[in-house]
Amino acid sequence: MPKYVESEMLELKEKYTDVICKEIVSFLNTSGGTIVIGVKDDGTVVGVDKIDETFKKISVFLIQQLDQERILIYLIMIVLMKQF
Repeated sequence: MPKYVESEMLELKEKYTDVICKEIVSFLNTSGGTIVIGVKDDGTVVGVDKIDETFKKISVFLIQQLDQERILIYLIMIVLMKQF
């Protein structure tokens, strides 16, 4: 059984695409959720080749598009996820 299974609160992405930014906004406008990059739709973990570049793209989007309160919430979530 795969470790990750998509649900209403969990979105799996094999790699970074611009669609992820729209999904971040969708989660922020609802009750929240988690986007896991580097995992196929079937739950297979494939990893992320250029992790720093991926985080930079997401960070640039957040800074340009979202208000400071939402950015802070997102950054706290990143820090908490890195602890696991």
